[in-house]
Amino acid sequence: MTLPLYDPKDVIRVHDASFEYALRVQRAVGRQSERRTANSVAGAALMTLSHETICLHRATRELCGAGWAFAAPIMLRVMLETMCSVAVIANSLRPDVASFKYFYSYTKEDLSDPAVDPRRAAAETGANIETHLAQMTTDDRQLGKEYLQAPKAGNFWYNPEFAGPTAIIKEYAIAEVLDLYRMLSMAAHGGFLGMRVFRDDPDLLDVNPRKDLRATGFALVSSSRLLTEATRPRVVFEALRDGGYDDVMKMIQALKPIG
Repeated sequence: MTLPLYDPKDVIRVHDASFEYALRVQRAVGRQSERRTANSVAGAALMTLSHETICLHRATRELCGAGWAFAAPIMLRVMLETMCSVAVIANSLRPDVASFKYFYSYTKEDLSDPAVDPRRAAAETGANIETHLAQMTTDDRQLGKEYLQAPKAGNFWYNPEFAGPTAIIKEYAIAEVLDLYRMLSMAAHGGFLGMRVFRDDPDLLDVNPRKDLRATGFALVSSSRLLTEATRPRVVFEALRDGGYDDVMKMIQALKPIG
């Protein structure tokens, strides 16, 4: 499989545009957060997920610029996972409960691990749990408490509602995103083909960094797409005036391979 070659200047413009769009939304949400009267836990979770996704977007550019584009799909896969979490929370009928699960799913492992002192684990998270529970409605608070007491339902925080990322993508995204997920999974799992797709010369065995223009362009455009797709549900959830989703997507769609 040969990746398309894009004009590097166009790629950077798309990467910058997606970053600026996500940052504008992040700042807009931050400005109105003081007036929030509902879904405070969901707002905090989406803010956290957005922060991580923006950071990964920027880190992908640094990684590719340093000559390690072949490793970018591992970071892109994480970005896609955060996008899935955003989709689940933003579309949930009880977003605060979904976000509570996102924040505290790890406590089930800590509290069931015989090597971990349950009193220490509880003390480390107890204050945050109580803060979030206090921000929830009475019904949501009860569901949150029941979640903490229930056995672990699976490897993902959103189990059993969704079996995994594939189910979420099929529910909320388009086939193109699912194709990208499968492609990134091949690399993230260390597959022979997956590790070579993101190298312009896959047969060259060289442990030094290399300037793979095709792989870099594809990685940065994919990062831009994922960040933009992860930002859009927040705009809808927060009832913001969308400041750029269509513009960024048009830029991505307008990209034409030059070789």
